Amino acid sequence: MYVPASGCRNLPRPAHRTPPARPRLFGIRGFRAGAITVLVQFTAVFGFFFVGLQYLQLILGYSPLKAAVALVRVAPAVLPTSLLTPRLVHRVGMKAVMSAGLLLLAVGLYVISFLGVDSGYLPFLGGLVLAGFCIGLSGAVGTAAISGSLGQDRAH
Repeated sequence: MYVPASGCRNLPRPAHRTPPARPRLFGIRGFRAGAITVLVQFTAVFGFFFVGLQYLQLILGYSPLKAAVALVRVAPAVLPTSLLTPRLVHRVGMKAVMSAGLLLLAVGLYVISFLGVDSGYLPFLGGLVLAGFCIGLSGAVGTAAISGSLGQDRAH
């Protein structure tokens, strides 16, 4: 165990020693809120995609291609929602939109948690669409909160 670990010591190191996100940036409220929103959303959505593909293939018997096509049906929920999101942010605020997006994700995952062996695709699709609304609402807003909380001098 020591021999492979000692070889890692000689690997090339990055040119600068500063972390990608300085810990003090998390003291900025907008940065922190955006980072938490994006972290929660991506963790839940990608976990859902991973388990969802397994459900479609192993439980419903879909081929890998058919399962992928069944999962891509989230796009009709994501695209229009993400186009409406800037207007919603202007009307009700960033905090409300991020919260609504994460709430829809929770509801979508709650719906999916009741799926069984004989549930079929339609209940899965219902949860998938709710998760798609989450992606459309909170994805861009979380990223905008992160970058918007940094001034021009901190954005680099």
